[in-house]
Amino acid sequence: MPTVTVKLSKPEFSQLEAIAAASRRTKSDVVRAALAANAQTSSASLFDAMRPYLGKLSGPGDLSTNKNRMKRYGTSRSG
Repeated sequence: MPTVTVKLSKPEFSQLEAIAAASRRTKSDVVRAALAANAQTSSASLFDAMRPYLGKLSGPGDLSTNKNRMKRYGTSRSG
């Protein structure tokens, strides 16, 4: 298993030691568990993060269905 060295502030190290002692695990186990918990809560993509909100709005899926919006499409704005 690869080894990683991490620099922590004194309060962070104290917190890590306290969590490890309270749960009767090694500091390495506490860090591994924190990484695993973070991996489960983080989203793989923006699409996955937005999935609960997809399909919640009403209206045309494509603005080109509104003929008024398409009247001047492709013409110069100045002329």
